Amino acid sequence: MNASLFSSGAKKVNKLQTWLTLCLLAILLMFAIKPRYGGTLTIRLNEPASFLLSGSTYSNLVFYSLIYENLFYQMPNGQIHSNLFSSYQYNSESRSLTLELKDDLCFSGGQAISINDVTTSLKLFREMELTSAVKFSRNLKGVRTQGNQVVIELQQDNPDILYLMSAPELVLMASGPQTFSGPFFPAEWNKGRQILLQANPNYPGGRPYLDQIRVNFENTGRYDLFLSGPGQTLREFKEWEAGIFQNIYLIFPQGGVGINTKTALFTLMNQFNDSLGKRFSDLHSLTTDQESPVSINISTLPADKVFSILRTVETPLYIISSLNFLDKELRQYLETTRIRLETIYIDDTQLKSFQATNPVKYVLIDKVFQKKSPPEEKIIQILKEFSFIRYNEKYLNLWNELEEIKTLPSRTLLIEQLAKINEAFINDGMILPLFQKKFSLYAIRSLKGMALDISGRPILAQVYREE
Repeated sequence: MNASLFSSGAKKVNKLQTWLTLCLLAILLMFAIKPRYGGTLTIRLNEPASFLLSGSTYSNLVFYSLIYENLFYQMPNGQIHSNLFSSYQYNSESRSLTLELKDDLCFSGGQAISINDVTTSLKLFREMELTSAVKFSRNLKGVRTQGNQVVIELQQDNPDILYLMSAPELVLMASGPQTFSGPFFPAEWNKGRQILLQANPNYPGGRPYLDQIRVNFENTGRYDLFLSGPGQTLREFKEWEAGIFQNIYLIFPQGGVGINTKTALFTLMNQFNDSLGKRFSDLHSLTTDQESPVSINISTLPADKVFSILRTVETPLYIISSLNFLDKELRQYLETTRIRLETIYIDDTQLKSFQATNPVKYVLIDKVFQKKSPPEEKIIQILKEFSFIRYNEKYLNLWNELEEIKTLPSRTLLIEQLAKINEAFINDGMILPLFQKKFSLYAIRSLKGMALDISGRPILAQVYREE
């Protein structure tokens, strides 16, 4: 009997010890892995032109992802995620996607996020002159609402519709006064120096761990996060490959520019890049040299010839505003050459409307591409998104042919078509490729919770500092 009592008591003690051990472990794990709220992250980016969405550069893609929330994210493993919808279901029979908005969501200013904000955002996206927006609109039959749901009806069955809707430019915009849907919102803008972003307490993905992000534009001081060329050895930083590159082109949208002027402008920009220590790589194709079926070699002129041609040019060189980080150095370089070439910056989103009413003879423009995208998709982007007033039937036919051929198994036909398009653009003098810049993201190792989406953007809402 005593032995039986002793055995029973031992079991109770063992259970108590096990329970206490588990509690202690849970407490230790909780304090060991629970992120700490607070702190400021300092990031180095190029200064945006405004708070209006523009994703023409990698720097812009990163900046606007901090203040605007995407309807959907696609992670590198292919998973689709949304902080806005409690469910998203595609029905092949009805060819429709139903999105159910989460309850009690708010913008940074406290205004409720409504189903109308979602439909407004879809409308704004469809109006963008982007390949992703065109693909989405081409298959769209209609958008209707029912309660807290948006139903997107398609012309034909497309189970991959969510992948189209994970485009980085499809973000939640307010129907009314300007407010922000992203993990942070702008609190202060010191032009030319920095923008201070505050954590959005109403962020649909949950309150960010960081209190602030300081976005600096000057290349001075220490940074926790910055963009640079790949392959740098920095002991305190971890390199994250962005998987994208940025191309810069010289385009001639309206014609009427002589071959000497085109060649002189091309030479001038190459000499400018030389003066920067070859900050950008030379580009000899419309996309990237490694995947191009042809190499484009454009003749240059001696410096005295460039000066002779351009010193009398009165037409300004228009430059997309996303390239305004080059402004100071470009003006300084032009002063050293004594070429009085006026430079005018145009907001990325206003180029088409501006050139419809103004004589825009030459423009410096840039475009971001994902390395993993097939070359034919990049060429289609150029054909579709670079809007030319003299965009004629010849190019529409080339585009249609490429759309047909890219679905065929014959790689030879595809390469021939890509070569034909490359040569047509260059021979017609519509677009001259200048430079290419590849990117990596460098994050200080004390930052935890870092992840990139498929567009190479850091998801900073869940980033925190390790104590």
